[in-house]
Amino acid sequence: MNFISPEDAKARFADGAIPIDIRSQSEYAGTHIPGALLLPLEGLDRESARAIGEHEVIFYCASGRRTQAAMPAIEQAGFARTACLQGGLDAWRSAGLPVQGSAATSTKISIMRQVQITVGVLLVTLTALSALVSPMYVFGAGAIGLGLLFAGLTGSCAMASILLRMPWNRVTIEAKPTDVSAASAA
Repeated sequence: MNFISPEDAKARFADGAIPIDIRSQSEYAGTHIPGALLLPLEGLDRESARAIGEHEVIFYCASGRRTQAAMPAIEQAGFARTACLQGGLDAWRSAGLPVQGSAATSTKISIMRQVQITVGVLLVTLTALSALVSPMYVFGAGAIGLGLLFAGLTGSCAMASILLRMPWNRVTIEAKPTDVSAASAA
């Protein structure tokens, strides 16, 4: 799979390539490339590849890291003509290209910023508790550090998963995202 710039991706979309967003439903609802299909990583299988057929597809996530890590699964699923958006949705937006979704016009705090805020509050609280109450609270700070290390190494953040379930992060998609079977009709 090759990496292409946002500008090249835009030109390929105009020529009929299909953008495929491999992020979660909530991330997709927040913001995505107009016309993108939602196909989270767990949905990458031979059936979805057959539904796409011979169409060129350009996979993307937020920064490009998840897509790069998913390359073996994408290839194993059997997608015929593929590319990866270099830098993901972040690069797409930085290039001034259009996005749509609820976060495209809202001021909602991104899930990663929510994780950073939560970790910061927890670490400051545990540090104060270990200084004022008991040095045993330092183990809580160590556990948070191990969680961050695990998240960085695996690309899977337990705290983000928990925060996504909070009421303020629940998303109802009113207009159902284009599904993969619709792409085969195109």
